[in-house]
Amino acid sequence: MKKIVPAIWIVILSLHFCCGLCFAQKSKNAPNRYAKAEEVIYLFTNEHFKDVADLFDGTANGAASEADLKAAWEKVIGAYGSFKGINQIKEVDKNVFKAHCRFEKDQLVIITAFNEKGKLVAFLLQPADDPRPWEAPSYANLSEFSEREVKFGSEEWELPGTLTLPKVKGKCPVVVLVHGSGPQDRDESIGPNKIFKDLAWGLASQGIGVLRYEKRTLYYSLKVASQINKVTLETETVDDAVEAVKFLKTVPEVDPNAIYVLGHSLGGMAVPLIAEKDGGRSAGFIIMAGSVKPLEDLILEQVTYIFNLDGKITDEEQAELDKIKQQVAAVKNPNLSPDFPASGLPLEVPAPYWIYLKNYHIAEEASKIKKPVLCLQGARDYQVTPDNLDLWKDALRGNKKASFVLFPGLNHLFITGQGPCKPEEIMAQGHVDENVVKTIIRWVKKKGVN
Repeated sequence: MKKIVPAIWIVILSLHFCCGLCFAQKSKNAPNRYAKAEEVIYLFTNEHFKDVADLFDGTANGAASEADLKAAWEKVIGAYGSFKGINQIKEVDKNVFKAHCRFEKDQLVIITAFNEKGKLVAFLLQPADDPRPWEAPSYANLSEFSEREVKFGSEEWELPGTLTLPKVKGKCPVVVLVHGSGPQDRDESIGPNKIFKDLAWGLASQGIGVLRYEKRTLYYSLKVASQINKVTLETETVDDAVEAVKFLKTVPEVDPNAIYVLGHSLGGMAVPLIAEKDGGRSAGFIIMAGSVKPLEDLILEQVTYIFNLDGKITDEEQAELDKIKQQVAAVKNPNLSPDFPASGLPLEVPAPYWIYLKNYHIAEEASKIKKPVLCLQGARDYQVTPDNLDLWKDALRGNKKASFVLFPGLNHLFITGQGPCKPEEIMAQGHVDENVVKTIIRWVKKKGVN
């Protein structure tokens, strides 16, 4: 069965859609403070799922059942292959531990967290950093800009970020970068690629500042997991983008009338909602591979495409497709309840997330945008297919300041490729195409004029 790697993947760090890790044997020499973390890992990887479930604090939102743990184990083995070893376990906060593990096909990081009574309150997975070094794209000129660390947002959800400013006289325009789905870092690192760092350095080399920041679901992963049934597109993505724009209004080097919001993938899908919530603070919006279609339909399209790459669908793949179709139907059911089990929904994302999206009518909200909008799409993108560009054109037909560009040869990451796009392509090293960067530069400098 082919590995499914949807790029617009909602991964909000709950056990329900996290995979587990394996640990060959329990170390006898580990410090006492690591003992609980080791115990969980040892039991889980030896398939003692009931014993792990019994370690959870029964009142925790992240508590998992024996069935949840078994399903998680099966997923990680199916997707990542057999366990090959553990690199290290670190205590990253009081009673919070990260285990860096090697598997046959990839690396994973497992997080375990405990309360003061020693009961398990979180069991989460994060992607491991790709070991291949990132190199600056050819269009970046490091002598033309500087970077500094910043923080912004509400006290409860304050986020760290990087403000990249060009070395120009006077105030400069700035673009806020809004992530795709999943627990993304400020660079939107995907495999060896850093999409947002490419954009930041490319734009800043030509006089345009950029703010990129850690996504809430990564920086506050444990906190988000503890409130998993309260997560929506608004709390996951929109609120922090709005706070970023507010913050930039206070930065002396920034032109307060030239702040633009760029959303990639899920961030692009969220742009109409960001436009509604930001109170007119933004000067315009850029949508990179954002979908107008409902997310559940997008997931089914992606999986169908992947399964058809070799020209045939096996019985196992058909069974998986049938399951996803049932999950999609559950989302579309007008009577979907917040208590509906996540196991019966796409990607096992909890029902409240889907209910929120059902009430978010993307095209309708986009039609209300009066500011300039630039829609960019790669012609080889199968995760958000090129026909979405036509849907944006229809939704924005009343906006005379809307522009649309299709880039031949580019995939979902706006990186050049050849032939039919395959899931593993996103792990190939590359950079955002220079023509994409140039298009954004021209558009921003002309203040969104066609």
